[in-house]
Amino acid sequence: MDLLVIKVEKREKLGSRECRKLREAGRIPVSLYGLERPQLSLSIERDYAHEIFDKQVHLVDLELNGEGQQALVTDVQFDALGDEILHVDFSRVQRDKPVTVQVAIDYEGHAKGIADGGVVNYVENDLEVECLPRHIPDKIVVDVTSLGLGDNLAISDLTLPEGVKALADAETVIVTVAFPTAAEPSDGDGEEDDETVGAAPTAPKAEDEE
Repeated sequence: MDLLVIKVEKREKLGSRECRKLREAGRIPVSLYGLERPQLSLSIERDYAHEIFDKQVHLVDLELNGEGQQALVTDVQFDALGDEILHVDFSRVQRDKPVTVQVAIDYEGHAKGIADGGVVNYVENDLEVECLPRHIPDKIVVDVTSLGLGDNLAISDLTLPEGVKALADAETVIVTVAFPTAAEPSDGDGEEDDETVGAAPTAPKAEDEE
């Protein structure tokens, strides 16, 4: 597996003000930790940070002063608008030690149950897996074409890449084709329930490094 090689520079000055200066100069502050070694405060070019997020890169090779270190992308922090990357966290990994990572599920095809009025419900958007760093898949491809009305797929139905193990319960359903929703019968009193069913999700709060 070819890793994205990213040249990093050590940050000599820390704090929010210095981080803002870095971003204005086209670089993003990052942290590298793990394997019972000291945490390092580093920076990378902004383009690399966006490539990591846009391509959903999991594993990279960080190059500092000519020496490489395989690292897992553990967190990408954005500003309040979700446009600009503020910070990236990396965790050191060992080539021969399994890691746990969330991998996106890529649903393909059009379920045949749609033609009968069915509605496809994508229950899970990603899957937590365990594998060696070199076996981390870019994504888990799931073909829903064969699903008819009332059908579903569970984790046990997936064919995962060699060396990759799902950590969730095998019976966890990830996608269903539901029957069309029928109108709920009236209770005859003419009143409607105006209680709020669910609150809108709160936008994640961006954190800057202090």
